[in-house]
Amino acid sequence: MNTRIQKRTQRPIGRIALLASAAVSLTWLSAPAWSDENSVSNRIQACAEIQNPLERLVCYDEIALELGAEVASGPARGQGQGLGQGRGESQGQGAGLERAAEARSEAQQRADERAEAAERRAREAEARAQEAEARAQEAEARRQEQARSSGKPIEGKEYVTIDEAWQNARGLWFFRLDNGQVWRQQEAGRFNYDPNTRYYIEEGRFLNSYFMGTDGSNRRIRVQIER
Repeated sequence: MNTRIQKRTQRPIGRIALLASAAVSLTWLSAPAWSDENSVSNRIQACAEIQNPLERLVCYDEIALELGAEVASGPARGQGQGLGQGRGESQGQGAGLERAAEARSEAQQRADERAEAAERRAREAEARAQEAEARAQEAEARRQEQARSSGKPIEGKEYVTIDEAWQNARGLWFFRLDNGQVWRQQEAGRFNYDPNTRYYIEEGRFLNSYFMGTDGSNRRIRVQIER
């Protein structure tokens, strides 16, 4: 029993010597990591006052480990200072690349937004054109319906097919169309009819006013339909 107590007593003394040696080495290897209020000696003294042998041993081990880590990190600090500039340059390059990537992303986003806006305007313009065409077709249908209801034989300008043409004793021309309509020259005047020529009948600006003519010639005759 006394032998065990003596061994336990000797072990902390050996560790205290080791801790003291490490503390001396730490003095010239690096700046101490301990403040005046919590110095190595104070911590060793605190460990010595612990009654429980196992807890006292753990306390000494913790101080030894901390001192060993502090000594090992001393040279690393000097090397870290030598490499500080390189790390700063790398960090600066990384920040520059990050800002460039952000700028490219923002530019791409703006380009996509402009493309979407242009496509949207094109779709809207196409929709307006389709609506205008639909309204024009409706207006034309209404106009044709009004012409039919008013009994107009020709609406606007229509090319006709003449099946038969003749003159009366006064020299006025009569024209029978393929739809059965018969038109006659309303006023006396010279008119050279050619069966191989394509003719049209066009509505005049006044009510029940119609003219017959052909493309490429300014000469027209006034005609009216026979009821």
